Amino acid sequence: MSSRRQLIKAVKDFYQQVRNQSTTVTKEQSHWVLRTLLVSSRRPDWVNSGFVLPTVAMVALVVVLLTTAILFRAFDRSRNASNVRVNQATLAAATPVLDRAKAKIDKLFADPRLPRSTPSDYALYGVIRDNINQFTFGDETQLKLITGDGQSDPNNLDNDKTLLTAWKYPVDTDNDGYFDSYVIYGIYFRNPSTDRPRSSIEARTPPMNDGLAGSQCDTKVATSATLVGSQGWYKIGSALKRSIYVHTTTVPITKIPTNVSNAGKYKIFNGNKSFTSLEYQQDRERIPLSNNAVLYEDDLEITPGAGLKLNGRIVTNSNLLTRSDGQAIRFFQVSSPKSCYYEEENGKILVGGNVGNSRVSDTTDKSATQVDLFTKNGVTTSEISTDNKTTPNLGSNIAYNSQAYELRIQLLVNAAILGTQTISGSFPSQTVSSTDPTEVKNAVQQQINADGSLDANKVRLKQLDFYFRKRTRRVPYAEVPPNQTVALALKKNATVDYAVTDIDLLVKDSGNPDSLRPPEKWVFPFDPNDGITETGYANLAVKPNGSDKILLPATELIQQKQNGKENLLGDRVLSGNNLPELWWNGNKFVSLDDAPKLGQLIGPSTKKMIWDAGSGQRMRYSHVRQFADLGDVSRDGFWETNAALKPQGLLDAIGGLRIITGAGIYLPKSYTATSTAANFNSAIFVTDKVWSDAMAVVNTINDGLPYLQTPYLQMRATVVYHYQSSYYNPKTPSSNPQTPIACVSSYYDPTNQITANNQLTLPNVSSVDTTYPAGVVTTSAGNSNNGVVYPAPTKSVTYYQNVLNYQAQLKYPNGRWVNKPLKDALAKGTGTLTLTDKAAIDSTICALQILDNSITPDPTIIPPGAIRETAFLDARQIKAVDSKPNTSVYDLSIELRQPLEIRATVLDMNLLRKTGIGTGEYVLPNSGIIYATRDDALPDASDDIINPDKSGSNPNIAATDNILDPTRRPNGVMLINGSDLSRPNTTFKPEEKGLILASNLPVYVKGDFNKHLKSGTANTVQEFTQALTSNWSNFYDRGTSGNGTLDPDFACRNGQFSTCTVGDSWRPATILA
Repeated sequence: MSSRRQLIKAVKDFYQQVRNQSTTVTKEQSHWVLRTLLVSSRRPDWVNSGFVLPTVAMVALVVVLLTTAILFRAFDRSRNASNVRVNQATLAAATPVLDRAKAKIDKLFADPRLPRSTPSDYALYGVIRDNINQFTFGDETQLKLITGDGQSDPNNLDNDKTLLTAWKYPVDTDNDGYFDSYVIYGIYFRNPSTDRPRSSIEARTPPMNDGLAGSQCDTKVATSATLVGSQGWYKIGSALKRSIYVHTTTVPITKIPTNVSNAGKYKIFNGNKSFTSLEYQQDRERIPLSNNAVLYEDDLEITPGAGLKLNGRIVTNSNLLTRSDGQAIRFFQVSSPKSCYYEEENGKILVGGNVGNSRVSDTTDKSATQVDLFTKNGVTTSEISTDNKTTPNLGSNIAYNSQAYELRIQLLVNAAILGTQTISGSFPSQTVSSTDPTEVKNAVQQQINADGSLDANKVRLKQLDFYFRKRTRRVPYAEVPPNQTVALALKKNATVDYAVTDIDLLVKDSGNPDSLRPPEKWVFPFDPNDGITETGYANLAVKPNGSDKILLPATELIQQKQNGKENLLGDRVLSGNNLPELWWNGNKFVSLDDAPKLGQLIGPSTKKMIWDAGSGQRMRYSHVRQFADLGDVSRDGFWETNAALKPQGLLDAIGGLRIITGAGIYLPKSYTATSTAANFNSAIFVTDKVWSDAMAVVNTINDGLPYLQTPYLQMRATVVYHYQSSYYNPKTPSSNPQTPIACVSSYYDPTNQITANNQLTLPNVSSVDTTYPAGVVTTSAGNSNNGVVYPAPTKSVTYYQNVLNYQAQLKYPNGRWVNKPLKDALAKGTGTLTLTDKAAIDSTICALQILDNSITPDPTIIPPGAIRETAFLDARQIKAVDSKPNTSVYDLSIELRQPLEIRATVLDMNLLRKTGIGTGEYVLPNSGIIYATRDDALPDASDDIINPDKSGSNPNIAATDNILDPTRRPNGVMLINGSDLSRPNTTFKPEEKGLILASNLPVYVKGDFNKHLKSGTANTVQEFTQALTSNWSNFYDRGTSGNGTLDPDFACRNGQFSTCTVGDSWRPATILA
């Protein structure tokens, strides 16, 4: 036993003995006092007795009682001191293991294999279980905990009675150099289904509700803190929270282990065989994206001439430029103080860049914009104005030069890609060795082992791009003017540009790849030595507020949170002044997650800037967040993959609908789907250029065809996939990653009103003539076959090999490929195909089978017209604005600016939401996820002026170079009849979400969308029974005495809460495009 434990034991024994004796001692003293003071009935002996004054007797009694109290107090102090020492020893012993557990939890939530939003129990547990060695320290032994019958079911965690997130490691508790105890700890985050109690291998309780006491909505919060999004996440106030528990205990070693190499370092514990145990709870929090009224990546300019009233939370990764011009602009809090949503976090305005009071084109500041500040019982007001903005510069200097930024990112990636990357092993246990930072290397390894269809080089390129975007600030026009982008964007000094081989382009500390970062002046908007000198950096000065403060005025973060209200403009509008998401502080990369402890100090040591309220030197914090996954709408990206996956639980936000419109079948007249290879070879010899579908449909030379062998559009089809019928398993790559449920014809001839009609005998779901009711069979001879539903394709690539090869060789007259996705897919032969590859093949075969009548319509799968094609002109999409090609001078006369025809895939949301598939599912899936795109859309590629097929284009550069590419095809997706997104349920189903429509193309919304209506009616429902007036004059009065009450049916579903008896047809809806 250690000397400390011996001392503690001796103190406890002594205390017990004193306590046993205390009663006897007290009783004897009391008897002595009574004998002294009380008068006996016996006749006093006055001769032999003295006389004691009453005052003296009282003093003696007080002294005795006080002495006794002090004696007992001394015993209590001894006991408290003993308890304190025990607590200190227990915490000291537990601190290392808690640090280990917290490090593993941090690593888990930073793991790129997890979805960035709210990972489910299955996703969290799967990452640890499948990579357990990565979560095990060198001296630890992995443990398996069991409960009940101990049966393992990795595919259904609710039935899995085992837990693998537990470890043990040896410790020396008496400092004699030998291990005498084991520390055992486990991490518990799984949650049970709602129909059974929690078990010993799950999180013990839901997350703590620490901010809603006393709210007017306490009665509703008790019922609305329900499982949302994914398993284990609870809606608490304005955030989604998940509880994570760590249980740790130290137990003595009773037997020397034989399966370790250093058995001589172990000994049997000789002391009192007791153990200590500790429980630690950590709640993880996410702010749902749906909490944001505005979420923007680039400069957010809010300057409408007609005025604007905007309530809620605003987030932009760039600048906020706002002004009032004639009519007022006002940023309200989210709702009335009597609202259940009235919380400070729901009204924040987070700005990655600067805050200005003018447009990008303005040369002077304009009228102020009012900003309402949060208080618990109402609001106060401030304003963004000439005298209250972050920089004295105007919007024309504050705004970002996106092309300059993209040029820098491209150069950094190109330099980093010169390093090596080696892949060893086989799927799914491949190992990546590279010169890249560990963050990039691990992300590549994790992704290629999670999805066998991915190309490691493409994944690396994408990860490097993401890596540098997090560490590179944006470029304001004050630094690189728009007319000098190419000349100044990559300047190393006054005369030389950076090159990919420059040793100082990629900065590392002592060659450490994990410190890899851009040049200092591409990272910091101000000199990092003082945080205030702008010259040579972003060239945007801070706006001073006196001699020792800057604008926007703000309260120190900790004090502001303690205050629970916003007293200053900077308490609501938080600006990062263009500090990137991650920046190097000399030891590590720092982000907003490190605030308020770590930030960029503002002002030199001789002239420190201070907070307007609160103590300490003012700091600058980044407010930029790169949404690598959530914003990834690319083909085979996050959203397309998630739409194809199978959910593991009812509440998982994966598994959806994929709608892919093909590029179409282009054939010369008299050619068919079964023409011979010789026929197609002779046709391609004459011309590989098609007659564009943007032209009127013709089929003869007399009508305009250049050659008799010129192919023109004869059929197009849309292929539909639904996870309920077939889902994608990235762990088993194959040539058939997902099987479609239907083909939908998408051949639309808008030459005139007649040709736009469907052909005879087909449902008239294509006509532009509104006199035709939907679904009525066509009686006039139209030329379209559009919106008609057919079964999934039944023939193979081999059957149509000749015509498929021909389609893959066709080009538009401008030289761009007609169907590059098909070309890429056919090049892989019978090997592994991605979701994009398979959709290109399926949509083409669908069109071929519709064309050769080998499949017939089947309206039972999806209603006719639910998915169809349309064409229109968008005044914003024109071929060119410059009189000379490849310039950014907008000098082309307005009357000569020719519009581009837009082809769009139309989704009728009302039909999709009502049509069932399988059991308890709908074509608009419960998850709400739809991924829709078109293979005939072509992005702007104005940066590539060398290759006719635009194969050398960088889409990020082309999208920001201010040059229009006339060869682009900005086709898109259109939503119609979307006023009601609810599913036709009569009871509340927690698995039913709203809508997340993701597309890599423009998305158009026609008509009303996602209205708040009483379920099953056309009656509008608002948050309060008192309606909001047209001028918002009663915005903050609603819910107060005499101004209505909360409407229990608002934003809830029938039966969701006890007070929600009718419900609201509104659903959370997000469009990513």
